[in-house]
Amino acid sequence: MRRLHGESTARRLEEEGTEDRDDDLVESDLRRANLDYLQRHDPQAQAEEELQIRLTGDHAVTGALQFDWGNALLRPLQDSVSAAAHQVPLELTGLSRGSTIMHVRPRPAPDPEPDDDGLPLDISPADAGVRALVNLLRALEDEQDVRAWSEILDPVDVVVRALDKFDLGMSMKWLASDGDVRTATLTTRGRAYVARLRETHTAVDVQRLSGRITELRSSGVVRIKTGVSKKSPAWDVKFDDPDQLFAMRLALGDQVRFVVEQRRTFDAMSRTRATEYRFLDVDHGPEALPAS
Repeated sequence: MRRLHGESTARRLEEEGTEDRDDDLVESDLRRANLDYLQRHDPQAQAEEELQIRLTGDHAVTGALQFDWGNALLRPLQDSVSAAAHQVPLELTGLSRGSTIMHVRPRPAPDPEPDDDGLPLDISPADAGVRALVNLLRALEDEQDVRAWSEILDPVDVVVRALDKFDLGMSMKWLASDGDVRTATLTTRGRAYVARLRETHTAVDVQRLSGRITELRSSGVVRIKTGVSKKSPAWDVKFDDPDQLFAMRLALGDQVRFVVEQRRTFDAMSRTRATEYRFLDVDHGPEALPAS
């Protein structure tokens, strides 16, 4: 710049300084500029959508995808996007090197339905779901509160378990149809945070349950239901001693009232992961329940 434009231009550049911009923003601007050029000739032009999933680790340097990695990773990745984007199917279109990079895209859909003005809707059905997945991975890596993404956290947890099993890291890059670029990386830090989110604690209290018996099992479990509708609440009550259940001579359709111990297991996000009921006694009346 000094040679071409002289000292005054060089001083101007030094005064303005350099712009510290995120790599995603720089690449987004480049893709949008290219898209803008294409749309001057074809107003309907869009940038090609692609999700790039990079696996890193000692065994991922060859650019190959081992079958057991694919079996463990691809389905929960599909489930993560589908949970956030309402069943958008994905397909693997290729692999490339630079560690192992999977190139994935939403499966092409039939021609979109036109809007009220007769123009095709310029909406990608996969975009919202993939962005949610990328944002969740970023939050996990930064050890942030991820309750906003609770609906996709379970399939992502399956992905993380697979990464742990094969000792792999993972990064994602979403190339959106509007030219936008979003990336996220999940390292050992993010995986360790997911492991902490899995940790559970159990709360125990005593409850009264009443209803009609709809199932009796030889293992010592009786199912009781509050009503006849399929959507009526139902509980499986476990007897520690199956002989105690048999001695009560209960039959299908009997109305029962039980006092039970309720054991609820919560994860680190206070989500209920499991609920169990253990028989304590027949409910004989409205007296106070025993302390748990």
